[in-house]
Amino acid sequence: TNDFAIRKDDEYAAVFFKTSHINHSCIPNASFAWNNTLERSTVHAVNDIAAGEEITMCYCPPYHGREDRKMVQLCYGFECTCPACDPEAPGAEASEQRRLRMEELADILNGSANLDGSYEEADARSCLPAAIEMAELHVQEGLVNGLLVDVYTSIASMRRALGTYTAARAAYREALLALLHAEGADSPRVKETMDSLRAIKGLDDVVQEG
Repeated sequence: TNDFAIRKDDEYAAVFFKTSHINHSCIPNASFAWNNTLERSTVHAVNDIAAGEEITMCYCPPYHGREDRKMVQLCYGFECTCPACDPEAPGAEASEQRRLRMEELADILNGSANLDGSYEEADARSCLPAAIEMAELHVQEGLVNGLLVDVYTSIASMRRALGTYTAARAAYREALLALLHAEGADSPRVKETMDSLRAIKGLDDVVQEG
């Protein structure tokens, strides 16, 4: 079984009767989220799941390389044999290089935003290429999850700081699409993202009128 952080500032963790029995894959076909509005856990398919196929979620930080992920897996008492962990699997080496690069990019991006998620112009300009690359690597690895939502939201905030509102709106749309896949239409973050989209539209209109 596995416990999950629940979104009250991630202050609490919980074990769920069904969700905690879902097994791990580093390339999962489902995503867990805690819904504060519903006060319950939700699990959403992020890829097509065939009849009889096992539902899986990712227990490990996806930005870690194969050996670091194995160390985390040992804490759970299993060894993952998914295509990303099997060095003999087709595409395994390319996957490993993508994940190692994601770890580097995470180090660049961590701590670059203000506490409210906004960016100073200089930080936005220096971090934007890393954030865009991070989103691309997420997609290439098939990792549609809350972390991808956060990356797209960061890209949108960087675009706002740089005054490129059309591009910011596009990033918020990508965040919304990923959010609907990973957390569902009833996620509280859907409204937050929609509000940000409307705010960007207002800013864009002001710039055009000016």
